[in-house]
Amino acid sequence: AVDSAGLVTAAGVGETTITATSGEASGEAVVSVMHSAGSVVVSPTADTIAPSDTLRLEAKAFDANGHLVVDAEFTWSSSDAGVARVDGSGLVTAVAEGTAAITATSGDARGTAEITVQNQDRAALVALYHATDGPNWVNNENWLTDVPLRDWYGVSTDGSGRVVRLDLSGRWDREAQVYTPHGLSGPIPPELGNLANLTQLNLEHNQLAGPIPAELGNLASLRWLYLRGNQLTDAIPSALGSLANLTRLYLGDNQLTGAIPSELGSLANLMSLAIARNDLTGAIPSELGSLANLTDLWLWANDLSGAIPPELGTRLPV
Repeated sequence: AVDSAGLVTAAGVGETTITATSGEASGEAVVSVMHSAGSVVVSPTADTIAPSDTLRLEAKAFDANGHLVVDAEFTWSSSDAGVARVDGSGLVTAVAEGTAAITATSGDARGTAEITVQNQDRAALVALYHATDGPNWVNNENWLTDVPLRDWYGVSTDGSGRVVRLDLSGRWDREAQVYTPHGLSGPIPPELGNLANLTQLNLEHNQLAGPIPAELGNLASLRWLYLRGNQLTDAIPSALGSLANLTRLYLGDNQLTGAIPSELGSLANLMSLAIARNDLTGAIPSELGSLANLTDLWLWANDLSGAIPPELGTRLPV
């Protein structure tokens, strides 16, 4: 609507032509009426992602009456692009650990989402610390602090900050001719199975007890698994047969029981298998004979029975 003074009042969304007439002369103006955003809602309102991961945010604008503004356009921004950056479509990319507010703006209205970037490997290491008496380790420098994981004692990371090596093994005392434990005691937490980029895990020569978590079979990148010289019990998890990249598996000098899993015969890259000095029983699986790269096999000081599979004679060097 328009009054005699030319004041236009919007009545609804759309487009109309306003005409002013004086005698035989007239002029026109095209007026477009659009929704004005009174508020913006971003979803999710908060989330946690790992470095290099992405997250799609969605923004919706509402007018003063709470009605959705269908064609609203948004401008996206980050309070700290060094932690998380966002593109024009609301796609967030995690850059480094920290917290950033991601804002969607439409007109004078804006909404935000709080994004926390956290290395998921940190939680796994914290679980290990608490499960294995971390305060009494020989060296726990920087553990549980906010410094990068690469600065935690025994931890090595890749360029993205993901853990690739973890070495908290005991050390050989040349004078006493014995291994000195690093002080880890208690169970191996299943959370270690979340270290997706881990290639080497060395916890040997400590006082770890309880079973080997089946979750270690999730470590698809693992090449070395050293757990010998502890007090580990129960059966060797068949899930370890899923470690396709494994080249060295050292589980000797523990208290492991049960049969040798035939699934270990699936470890095509395995070069060394050391499971001596346990309480293993049953027959030696013939599947071990399919390990084309196997050069070292230690099975002695167990309670194994039956014949030595002839398949092993075609693989192992004399």
